[in-house]
Amino acid sequence: MRSLRNKISIIEAEFENIDIVCITESHLNQQISDVDIRLQTFSNKLFRKDRSTGPGGGIIVYHKDDVVINRRLELERDDIELLWLEVRVDNHKFLLGCIYRPDNNVDYWVKLDDSLTRATDTSLDVILTGDINIDMLNIPLNDHLSRLLIKHNLSSLISEPTRITPDSATSIDVIFTNNLNLIKNTHVSPPFCSDHSPVHAQISFTLFKQASYKKPLLKYDEADFDSINNALLNIDWLNISSNQDSNTFNSFILDSITEQVNTFIPSKVITIRPNDKPWMNNIIRLKMRQRNRIHKNANLTNTPHFWEILRFLRSETIDLIREAKGNYIKTLENSLNENTVPSDKWWKIAKSITNFSNKSTSIPPLESNEQLISHPIDKAELLNNHFTNISTSSPDLELPQTAQPYALHSLTNIHVTEQDVMDQLSILNVNKPPGPDGIVPKIVKKA
Repeated sequence: MRSLRNKISIIEAEFENIDIVCITESHLNQQISDVDIRLQTFSNKLFRKDRSTGPGGGIIVYHKDDVVINRRLELERDDIELLWLEVRVDNHKFLLGCIYRPDNNVDYWVKLDDSLTRATDTSLDVILTGDINIDMLNIPLNDHLSRLLIKHNLSSLISEPTRITPDSATSIDVIFTNNLNLIKNTHVSPPFCSDHSPVHAQISFTLFKQASYKKPLLKYDEADFDSINNALLNIDWLNISSNQDSNTFNSFILDSITEQVNTFIPSKVITIRPNDKPWMNNIIRLKMRQRNRIHKNANLTNTPHFWEILRFLRSETIDLIREAKGNYIKTLENSLNENTVPSDKWWKIAKSITNFSNKSTSIPPLESNEQLISHPIDKAELLNNHFTNISTSSPDLELPQTAQPYALHSLTNIHVTEQDVMDQLSILNVNKPPGPDGIVPKIVKKA
């Protein structure tokens, strides 16, 4: 990655659908706090191993809240850049190692062998990924790394170049595993902020992900509220109310308003992506797809023409991402200066800008009978059962008699005038969400 701190927004955009992100060459130190390098939609709990002997190097791992991860410090060594994590997904445990090998010191292989031995002795499946700085496309059988892979029964899953320059094409970014059944597939994606291509692996276990969905959105700026009001005024409300009970009359009011809203307010269908960044837009997505297509052509033809186009599209994508996030942050900052912003919303915006919130983005998996519960409905059922079983009620138990409250005054008749209703409508907050009837406050106030 070569300096993570200045590329946070780009990583957020590129890896929004990834559950675990392993980054090498983070170039971090103790003066840079976790708050400064958090990723939106990822857990606030980071795993990092900064280089202690000088600048450069370093490893960091991000993960989503619905992935249970614990660090295994007893498997690590202080003198090599290798970080071990125990990952639990779908009630299956495996070890994930993130490695960066900066030099060609012979002692390095002895140290790596020691750490790998500790990991494989746990009897857990192992996945090792990172930048090994050895071309796996041209590695001799008697090489130190080759002997280690054979010794620990590790297979290399990346068989295409991950770093391509005008003069060379090498595969130095790796994914190793000692259980081929653990991984469904792997692929190499286009480089987006360095000359290294990210390597991806899909494991053979699933996590619940909230899917995108379509939602109708009313276009209030094109609404004809005069026609809505005229149509509602032409209804004989007095006659209808006198011949129906309150529930039926309430349903008639709801149906009448809904009918006029659908008639006189245009709407459009938008796609809601729950896991998306608030500043992500279709222009960025389109540019990413263009860049990825050119990357495929560049790999196939290996001509300077396509590589030049790829560099241009990559730079253009980075600029669009930084511009979109910058504009979003600027809009939030400007909203803090508005006197009409409620205090709770003000603090929410402030924490969003500063990234200074310790709250998780979602409820992590819950454990019941040694099983992980990941689906939101299953979590809700588990919590409901827990709280209902805390106490029991006896059918023979009688409630104690309570004395009637003493009141000096009573309100026997409630008289509501038309002006009282108008006064309440005038102070109605149109930014509030709708109630169970689905009628938004803006419609109630203007209709």
